Amino acid sequence: MAASLVHVLRFASRHVRLNSSFPVAVEGRRYLLSPDVLRYDNYLKQSSIIADQMEGRIDVFHGAIADKLQRELPLAENDVKHMLHTCRTQEDFKLAEKALKSYHEQTQHIRRRHFRYGPVLMRCCQHLGLEEKALELVTDQSLQDIFLDVTTYCLLMHMLFTRSDYKGVLRVFELMHSRSIRANANAYKLAFAALYKQNTPEAFARCKGLYEGVQQGDLTDETTGFIMALALNQNDYEYMVNVYNRVKPRDCRSCQSLNVLALARLEQFEDMFAALRIIFERDVPTFIPKWEVSQQTMTTIRQTLEEKRPELVQQLEDVYDSLKAGGHLVPTSVHVGVLLYWMVMMCVFSPCRMCMTV
Repeated sequence: MAASLVHVLRFASRHVRLNSSFPVAVEGRRYLLSPDVLRYDNYLKQSSIIADQMEGRIDVFHGAIADKLQRELPLAENDVKHMLHTCRTQEDFKLAEKALKSYHEQTQHIRRRHFRYGPVLMRCCQHLGLEEKALELVTDQSLQDIFLDVTTYCLLMHMLFTRSDYKGVLRVFELMHSRSIRANANAYKLAFAALYKQNTPEAFARCKGLYEGVQQGDLTDETTGFIMALALNQNDYEYMVNVYNRVKPRDCRSCQSLNVLALARLEQFEDMFAALRIIFERDVPTFIPKWEVSQQTMTTIRQTLEEKRPELVQQLEDVYDSLKAGGHLVPTSVHVGVLLYWMVMMCVFSPCRMCMTV
């Protein structure tokens, strides 16, 4: 059952508080989606450009839009786009919302290729802290023709995740499915992350059902880490190993502990030793990063063998010496009971100005 490693450790987490019980508490600022997906900085940059073009006449522009709405005059595409980029207050957003709905009503029967309002609307809501309003607009059936792209839903799911609204994240994911909008890797990542954070038997059952129906290409390494961590939290080590073995093998570093600890807990010691030997026996160029296993993982395995199979302790000592000689051991102070959880938490987040608290 020994499998090649999945790359589930990429970024180091910061500001960690560890408890002796499961799960571990992680403090700090994190984010799930990359800046290239969030594009929040791009929204701010475009807002600044539009403000400069208006030469300080944003209030005049807003007044003109309000006048058009009052007189029921048609709005141009740029009217709505510029409104969404010049919202500074919630009152400004109310005007932008009215403009968007009016423009949609005017043009909904026209076959057109227009500006994608959904993602910009989500970034505007994010900028003003209007997550609930964003959810209200996206779930409004009369406006669903505006929200036809998966990016809109991913941005909304991300906003809800940052507020720890995991039910909301899953609600939006289901809404995508009901509207026949195909989920991408980012949407699956957020959905599985929400299930992981719920960490209940019901969430685990839902996770397994969702995992069975997803294409492997839609699962990132981070997403797979969430699935495995939830399985570990629910004490289903066999399922964790099964998920692990379905992942396409790829080179990585600092993540062998995920596999060998699960195999040790399952008392599949032959496969465990095979996985450990792969670390120091594989023949790769020197510029390829070494695979590593934590010192504490080896200590945990030794304790397991002393209890279950004492005759294998010497074999573990030989493997330990080979790992140490090859520079494959790394120190860690993480509590053995939360090691796997901590490893996954390290892999799926990295610092960013547009982030969340886990």
